[in-house]
Amino acid sequence: MPSAADVPKHPLTDSDRKVLRILGLRFSAIAELTIFLVLAIAADFYLGDGDRFWDVAPHPFWLIVIALSVQYGTNEGIFAAVCCTTALLAWNLPDQGVGQDLYDYLFEVTLTPIMWFAASVLFGELRVRQIRERDELRRGLNAAIERERVLSQRYRELDTIKDRLEERVAGQLKTVYSTYQAAREIESLGVGRVLLGMSNLVESILSPKKHSIFLLKGTDLQSTFGKGWSRKDTYSRAFDSGSPLFQTVIGRQEIVTIADPVGEKILDGEGVLAGPLIDHETGEVVGMLKIEELGFLDYNLGTIESFRILCEWLAAAYSNARNFERAKTQAAFDPEINMMSAGIYDRMSKVMSAVARRVGFDVSMLLFQISFPSDATSEERRERIRDLGVAVETVLRNTDVVFNRRQGDYDYTVILPNTSAENADIVAQKMRRHFVESGDPDQAGMELKIAVQALYTHDPQSKSPGGT
Repeated sequence: MPSAADVPKHPLTDSDRKVLRILGLRFSAIAELTIFLVLAIAADFYLGDGDRFWDVAPHPFWLIVIALSVQYGTNEGIFAAVCCTTALLAWNLPDQGVGQDLYDYLFEVTLTPIMWFAASVLFGELRVRQIRERDELRRGLNAAIERERVLSQRYRELDTIKDRLEERVAGQLKTVYSTYQAAREIESLGVGRVLLGMSNLVESILSPKKHSIFLLKGTDLQSTFGKGWSRKDTYSRAFDSGSPLFQTVIGRQEIVTIADPVGEKILDGEGVLAGPLIDHETGEVVGMLKIEELGFLDYNLGTIESFRILCEWLAAAYSNARNFERAKTQAAFDPEINMMSAGIYDRMSKVMSAVARRVGFDVSMLLFQISFPSDATSEERRERIRDLGVAVETVLRNTDVVFNRRQGDYDYTVILPNTSAENADIVAQKMRRHFVESGDPDQAGMELKIAVQALYTHDPQSKSPGGT
């Protein structure tokens, strides 16, 4: 069966074609008949006897009568018979014979035209039936081609829908996994990791193009984390207590959306959504989550409800991490990374310096920081921190004390009693070498930065109190 590419999209039947007709007769049939009669009569006049082929049998006019009947049908055939009869008998009637009565004469004159009319009806009806059957077949072919076209179109649409569903299912699986990973990150007890996990969680649930997290510091909201921002963006990085956005989100604890004319005025080009981070256990407002840019199809009523729940979730996670940080600073030991906490560093350093001054030995200090590339994952960061812990246990002595303490650009501090600055530098080199050897070669860009400082330098010439 021919396909839509091989057959015209909508083939027409004879009844559908725009054929030029005169009085219901095809113009082409009239033209053919006229030309034939003119040529035939001219040939008879100039080459024949001028009696219009009266005595010729069969008569030449049979050609055009049969031809038009067979080609066009009954109407054109009868018209040809009428014209041929007129052309034959007009001013060309034969004389009646002496012994010939009227009926014999009329029979002789009309015999040939009667046979033309009979032939035109017979052959014309056969042709009409053939045309009717052909048109019926063409209409069936048209319907079949149209069905094929519609089915092909529906198949393509169905195939497109299938591809979109596959992409959506794959995207949902990816979203579920990324949400799970982000949820694990905000379960961490470190504030820094929680902030990073908060951003990843927002991205996996709402899929914003640009978003930011503001924390309440004093009487101002200050940007702590922004993702998707470019250098061309002019978003504010802080909001004071007098700004409409601060008063609405923090003061009245309301979600502001650009879909609301009032909310659009409050946002003033700063984004499409903004909401308070409220710890519902204590009622404390800790900050604000703001979505600067969101896809058109991603913004709906469900998005606003998800945004509300997300604000509560992030606030609870941040409050828990902050409370843990506060408790950890008051503890002597940080079990998460197996180090002494920063809360007792000042006391320990003073005690160690006093003992070194009394007994007479040097005390040095090492400052550590691990530099991570911007694309490093949370799991890779934790892995390298564990590598640092292994290096500490392997290289350092039992008398060396490690603190989880941030000082400037450094995150960890080691006090080395009875160790000069030169020996501390040797320890630092051993630490760096062990850290590099214990790491994964594929983790490029993760380096250990170490600085050596003298906490107390003993002067042998000075008088030491001595004693125990």
